Formats: sequence, C-alpha cells, structure tokens
Amino acid sequence: WLCWSKQFANIVHYTPGYSPIYQHTILFNEMASKSDPASLHDSLHASSVFGAGLNYEIVEWSSYVSNYRPHNIKDDKPSVEQSRWVCAPPFSDQFVVLDLVQPSLLDRVVFGKSNKTNSTNLQTYQLSGSYDGSTYIPITMGSLYDTTYPEHVRLTNEPDTLPFPLPVRYLKLVPLACFDSKTSSVSVWNLQVWGRSQPSVVGPAIETYTEHIKQQALKLCLKHLRHQQLFSAYDSLVQQTHIALEGPLVAKLSQAILHDGDMVAAEAVVRTPGLFQEYESKQADAIHWTRLNVDLAQETLQPCARGGHQMCLDVEAKVMYLVGGWDGENDMADFWRFSLTTEQWTRLSTNTEEQGGPCARSCHAVCYNQTAKQIYVLGQYHEGHRHMESLPNAFYRYDVDLDAWTLIHPDTLTKGGPCLIYDHQMVCDSDNQIIYVFGGNELHGQRQLKPSGLFAYHIATNEWMCLRKDGGLNPLGNDDRLMGRAGHTMVYSKREHCLFVVGGQRHNTRLGDFVKYDIAQDTVTQIMSNCPWKSGPSPGFVQRGTVDNEDGRLFVLSGLRSSKDMAMGKGNKLWIWDQETTKWSVAQDASHLKEGLTTPIARYAHQLIYDPDSKVHYLFAGNPGGLQKKVRLGDMWKFSLSRPDSSTLVAECLQKLRWHRVVEMAQTDRKAALQYLRTDVAPALNMTDKAQASQYRQLASQVFQGNALSTSALFTARRKLHAALMEYLPQAAREPGQDLTQLVFVPSLR
Repeated sequence: WLCWSKQFANIVHYTPGYSPIYQHTILFNEMASKSDPASLHDSLHASSVFGAGLNYEIVEWSSYVSNYRPHNIKDDKPSVEQSRWVCAPPFSDQFVVLDLVQPSLLDRVVFGKSNKTNSTNLQTYQLSGSYDGSTYIPITMGSLYDTTYPEHVRLTNEPDTLPFPLPVRYLKLVPLACFDSKTSSVSVWNLQVWGRSQPSVVGPAIETYTEHIKQQALKLCLKHLRHQQLFSAYDSLVQQTHIALEGPLVAKLSQAILHDGDMVAAEAVVRTPGLFQEYESKQADAIHWTRLNVDLAQETLQPCARGGHQMCLDVEAKVMYLVGGWDGENDMADFWRFSLTTEQWTRLSTNTEEQGGPCARSCHAVCYNQTAKQIYVLGQYHEGHRHMESLPNAFYRYDVDLDAWTLIHPDTLTKGGPCLIYDHQMVCDSDNQIIYVFGGNELHGQRQLKPSGLFAYHIATNEWMCLRKDGGLNPLGNDDRLMGRAGHTMVYSKREHCLFVVGGQRHNTRLGDFVKYDIAQDTVTQIMSNCPWKSGPSPGFVQRGTVDNEDGRLFVLSGLRSSKDMAMGKGNKLWIWDQETTKWSVAQDASHLKEGLTTPIARYAHQLIYDPDSKVHYLFAGNPGGLQKKVRLGDMWKFSLSRPDSSTLVAECLQKLRWHRVVEMAQTDRKAALQYLRTDVAPALNMTDKAQASQYRQLASQVFQGNALSTSALFTARRKLHAALMEYLPQAAREPGQDLTQLVFVPSLR
C-alpha cells in the first residue's frame, strides 16, 4: 500500500484515480494480449520453483470417440478442433495413463483449453500417480473453470496416504465430469506436466519409497502372525528385522489386550496423559442451536421475514446492524439494530432513503469499520437491468455516533471502483482503513451477466483501486488467476492479513474452490479447486462465512446446494477450515432434519454473524427455496460449537475395556463377573440411554446363563476390542489398517 503514500507518489507517476499497481496490471494485460497468454504465464513460471516441463508418452487409455485420440492431449493447439481427446460416459470409467519416462517429483500440471468455451470441456478430474504402474495413489481431485485460460494446478508431493514425497513415473488422468451434465462426451484438450526428474532430487525419494514398501510388507506379516496367535513367530520376526509394528504405548496396549488379556493393565495405558491428543484434535465440532425469537405471538418489535439482506457486527458494542432485503415481493429500505446482550431488536429507520441513505435494495453488501464506528453499503440487484445502458453504483456510509447517512460517491465506476454489482462480498480491514470488494454480477446494461473483479477502497484518501480484473493475474504473473463469481463466501483474516474466498457461482457453474489473496504480497493462491474432495463445502450459491482471527478457523454455512436439495428438505451444513491442520471438517450434517425447535431449516440468501468474544454465531432469515417462491424466513438462531475432551474419550475407552473384562471374568468366575458388572460397570453408564441399558441387560443375561466361549471366540472378542480402541489412537502409531489376507490372489479353478 506504499502506492498510496506521498513518498511513493513522488517517485512513481500515475494517472489520477489509478494506482501504480493497477497501471502495471494494465501493462501486463497489454503484453499478454500481444502474445500468447499461456506462453507468457509459462515463461514467468519456468524460472520459479515449479521445475521443468516433463516429456511423456501415452501408454494406456480406456477408449476414445472417432479420431479424437488420447495422444492429442500432448499438443497444445487451442484453435484446432481435432486436437483433443474425447471419450463417452460413464466418465468415471475413462482414463489415460502418461509415462513420464523416468520417476519424477511432480510440482504441477497445466490444463490447456480450447480458445472457445464448450459444454463438453473437462470440468472435474482426478489424478493418481504410480512409481511402477501397479498401484496408483490418489494425488488430487480438482475442478476447472469454464474459461479459455490454461489452468495451472499445484500438486502436493505428499499425498494424504504417504508421509513423504511420491516418485511418479506413471500419471493417470480420470475425467469425472464436463460442464454440461446432459452431454454425451467430455473433451480434454491439452495436459502439461511440470516437475523435477534429476537423479540427485528423485533418488532419495525413490529410496524412501522402496524402504517404506518393504517395511509395510513386514508390518502386514507381523499383524497377520499376531492375529493368528502365532506369538513365537511374531517375536522372532521382530528380533530379526528390528521393525516395530506399533508405537511404544500402543504396543503396550496391544500386548495387554491381545496377548495377556489383562484389562487392568490396558486401563493403565488408556489413562496415559496425552494419549488421545491427536484424536481429540481431529474430532468434528458438535453444533448447539438455540432459537431466539420463538414466541412471535407477543408481537415484539422485530424485522419481517426476508432474504438478500445484509448484516454487520460492532464487536465492541455487541450489536448487529441489518440493512434492507427482499420480503418476497418488494425490496426494503428499513434499518435495524440487534443487541447481543438483551437479544432484542431496535428499529432505527423505516426508510433510510428519507435520511439521505440508500434506497430499498437487496443482494447488496455492507461492512463495519470498527475503528471509525461506520457502516458502508454498496451495490444492489436491479430488476430489468439488461434493458438499461447505464446504472450508477452509489456508495453510502452511516456514522453510528452521528446517526447520519452520507453519500460518498453517486457512482463508484467513475472513481475507479466497480460498476453496479450484486451478490458480491465486501469486508473492512479496520486497522489499515481499507475496504475490499470482490465478485458479484455486473449490472452495466449488458445482456449476459459478467463477473466483477477485486477492488480496494482506501478510506483515508477516498480512492478506489482495481486489484484484479475478472480472471486477472498480478503484474508479475506469478500467481493464480482470480476468477470472478457471485454468491460466494469472502472473509478478511486479520491473523493472516489476507482474503479467503470459497465457492459461489460463475455464469451457470457452481464453484467448489477455495482461494487465498495475500494482501501484502499481492498474490492469489488456489488452496484447492475441489473442496468436497477434502471434506470441504459442496459447490453452492449464496454461502455465508465467518472467520475467527484468534484460532484462524474459517466457518462456512451453506444451505442451498441445488434446487433439488431444497425440494428434498436437505438441511444446513457447517464446514470448518482449520488453518493449523489445513483440513476441512463438518460440524453438523442436518440434511435429514426438518424444521423444529432444535435446528433451523435449510435456506440460502441468509446472514451469518460471528461474535469472536463469546464464540457464538447468529443466523437470521433467508430463502427456504421450494415451490412457494415468495416465502421468506424471519427466524433468528444462534449456535455454539464444542468438542469432546480427553476425559470423555478416556471414559469411552474404559467402558469398552470393562465390558470386555466382564466377558473374560465370566469364563472362570461368574459370581465375580456379576459383582464387577454391578459395582464397576453400571455406575458409569447412562441408563436413560436405551442402547447402553440394552447392552447392560444383554451382558448380564449372558453372564448369568454361563455360556462359555471357546479359545478362538474369546480371542476374536479381544481382536474386536483392540480394533475399536485403535480408532482413538494416532494412525502413525497403529498397525496397518490393511490385512495380509486381502492381498492374496486366489486363481480361478477353471
């Protein structure tokens, strides 16, 4: 942001209303227009950390249509209709295998495209890699944008299933979907592979990989011997190979359960502090909903039902503000304040236009400047916009302390800002006094909707700057393209000093990507192109998100994935992105629940506000979808999140151990088993839980009847107990999940 300082202004000459950064962007785009954009982008990347382009041969494929052979993807000819691989459904059965000639560490792939958009073009794909061509390990599943730009996809060298870089010689591409679900074919135009194949780089990775394979094979043998009660052979193999099947604590637990049948010793291991730390950190949050305005019969003052409204939070004053919305028939211009302390609404205005503020509107955006105690309002949806040549984009400010509205700009387009837009997102960096606006559909008289770019508004100087046009790169071209969209999630992370963007809709395509814009570096990074593959948000429209700047977690609440989902009553889902683990988790899947007192029904065009101090979210109103198109919701909810702590996990494991101990004791002393069941097991149970009460009665009946178990049956019970407890322990410290018997090939007798 030096370009806004006086010193930098004296050094760099720039046109009024445009920053030097923006001029460089224009210059770069002009350079790109005079040459091949893909080549320019590739040349800029070639000197970076992405290695070099790798040669490959097509060695295997499933099928192809007519003369559209898979070998065509080697050549990047975007204007040649025949230069593509075309295959027919089912697409998941189709594939092509690339032989990279020698093992390599992959850095990225580049999908070349046609110079014309086509509904048969590849949208969703999966890439898998193999060292020797026998076993393929998933590398990534991603989605492409419906554009003519080549797309660069960064690849991780460490797939989820491996703790080290995977040397890849064979790369398999599976086309999963195209942009038109009704089409009878999918087209792949070009695929480039970038990576490093130097022996000095790949050699250590190959050694690590082959050694890992050997150790896993021996661990499978050890697991098989132990499960077959061949303990002498097991001990002998351990002594010869010096390979530990499990970590020290897990090995002690396994010894107590499987070999000794000593549940007392097993309980001592379970009580070890920190044993469940990894499991606890991976547990999904439990979500607790509370409805605030249940008693509508009292006719308390509160906003009517609506959707497409906007809200913002004053963290210090603990109040939320509501501006406008659509009630199903008309746009509204009312203005409300909600107290988080009293949980009561206060109407500030029935029509803000009469006080010099914005007119009735919906699908606009608001943000709160915490430092100056100001609310900013920008954009709106305008019916019949395609028949108008020019629509102004008025920009308003409300001063809380003065209780006054101000028209900052009658049209931000004339000041270097966006034209009239709707379904965009706007956030405020109060520390640096900068507002960021991204996406939305432009209303500028065109017949076809056009996604808007990324803009910044400097509050102190009253200046706008275009940081990215739709699909643009930064001046150096060393980042990913920022593709415009509408109805997306965008939050400002104070902790990371960046913008996070999730999903939305571009033209007719729902997006499932996750993008980060680093403000200081002026770079865009696509964190993932297909969030659902990593348990993230499904492609959706009008999603709502928040961020906790203390722990760095990002929350996305998405009710509408498709009209079909809404018609089927599928409900809200809350996804959580943990910046520490870089993983998504789902807090609640309420898709099977209907409206009730415990959970809100599915919706979109709602508002979600987060209070970072109390760690409580607030959900208000929205559109429930369905056949009644004019119906809107006016309910208010809040929810908090919780996770099971270590004491809860210890109690669960102890209960499993004691259930089994009763079974073992009953084999030699039924009276002692019944006494233990009454004195040690029953007090820890919740007898109001039907499942626990039923299990207790069944076990008591089994002990009373005295049904003796065979040695084989007793060890099988131990194995089941052992497997149940292993789910709580770190995966790296456990025995392999696979069994040796699963790898045995039984030839046909014919």
